[in-house]
Amino acid sequence: MNYSDFTFFWGHIEDSVHPECSQFYKSPFIIDGIEFNCTEQWMHWKKAVIFGDQEIAQKILLAKSPFDQKKLGREVSNFNASLWSAVSVDIVFRGNIEKFSQNPELLKRLSLSKGTLLVEASPYDTIWGIGLDASDPKALHKDQWQGQNLLGNIVTRVRDVLCGVI
Repeated sequence: MNYSDFTFFWGHIEDSVHPECSQFYKSPFIIDGIEFNCTEQWMHWKKAVIFGDQEIAQKILLAKSPFDQKKLGREVSNFNASLWSAVSVDIVFRGNIEKFSQNPELLKRLSLSKGTLLVEASPYDTIWGIGLDASDPKALHKDQWQGQNLLGNIVTRVRDVLCGVI
């Protein structure tokens, strides 16, 4: 679907309109019998597992903070950027499907964004976000974004799958 309206979110900021869209948002869910406290933890744990780093995978499961989980994810041995690029979108999609389907209140809040493209307005992230803050006038023009908005596209897709496209 081609969306012309945007719903911006970013990071772990609790006072943003849709903080639940963030990978850092604390919302427990279970995949394959393992409980994760946020999708950031799931993503970096899965990264460690894919690259065979069981030590870091275990540390990620024990880490409570998404900041610590992300830091540990950067330490994964045998990391291959092209392989990660090929699988990371599907991993983040699965984590978000589970997060929102297992947390009905979050899904209800996410559904309020129906009809819009969710946009991670991170001025620091040009892969998962748009590389711009929501207050930047360029953020209102998709052709002026500095990043790919992978996370925004994924969460939009999750919302459309779980809530139905209007």
